[in-house]
Amino acid sequence: MNSVIHGSESTNAVENVVKSEETKEIDSSKKPTGGNGNSINTVSVQRIDDSEQREKFFLDTINTINNMSFEYEKNNSSSRAVEVVEISADPKSPKQKYNFPIPLFCKNKMTICQKCGEEVNENYLSRRKHVFIRHQDDIKDQLKDLTRLKKTDILFKGFINIHECFPEYAVCSDFQCIECDRYYGSFKGMKYHVGASHQNIIRIKCPFKNCDFKTGGGYQANDHLRTHMKKNGNNKDKVSIRNLASYISAQRYATFKSSCDRGDQMVEKMLNHYFPICVSHYGNFQDDFKKDLSEFKRSYLKPYVLYD
Repeated sequence: MNSVIHGSESTNAVENVVKSEETKEIDSSKKPTGGNGNSINTVSVQRIDDSEQREKFFLDTINTINNMSFEYEKNNSSSRAVEVVEISADPKSPKQKYNFPIPLFCKNKMTICQKCGEEVNENYLSRRKHVFIRHQDDIKDQLKDLTRLKKTDILFKGFINIHECFPEYAVCSDFQCIECDRYYGSFKGMKYHVGASHQNIIRIKCPFKNCDFKTGGGYQANDHLRTHMKKNGNNKDKVSIRNLASYISAQRYATFKSSCDRGDQMVEKMLNHYFPICVSHYGNFQDDFKKDLSEFKRSYLKPYVLYD
């Protein structure tokens, strides 16, 4: 949880950061929607010569960023170490109760901000909130020379400040799993990761005979099944999971489909905690958000990126 960078490894994480190149971007007249779904009265880019508008743009963007974490906290009690979920394979089947540990749960474990000395809970959302509330002036000062200010400039500079304030922690952005630090820039990638790495309550077993493969997510299960189907289909280049029933018995197919449905439901529940502010919050944040995120990953988060 909130993995700590030990010894010399701390130097790998977003250190010696240089200013990113200014992004050439035309001003947008469209009023975007914030990550919390509420409209905000700003444009995607603000010119430096409109000081009042620039200040409003900065504060509105900070407010949108902070509302993302407030939304998670409103719907999830920090006093719970586990979550109880009810899942069924189909609407006609009785629901079963399952417990899974919440990775954000971290009672009374505190750390010290290296910039201001304030004591903060060590979990990622607490560190994130501290930076975007207490260190707004630092972020603003670091962006003062940009001719045009984008929302992603504010967001990513905040992530860099999270690392600078708490350098011993690997997780410093919304796109890293808070349990194991892995970065994913897509919702599908995040789901794949949670199913493959963290969902071990409902196991999805390979339906092919003499195979012991197990996983917690449907995406990884389907990837595995394609290898069997290609082998049994004379190594065809393309196979479809929709044809799985023709490769195995009806009973094995039904068992696999049931466990896959339940496993995927569990992944959906867990995803909210392993990526509490996931990429779906940024759907309307900025028109070219994915492009800027890829550049941020390449420039600053590369030590943590395994795949996405």
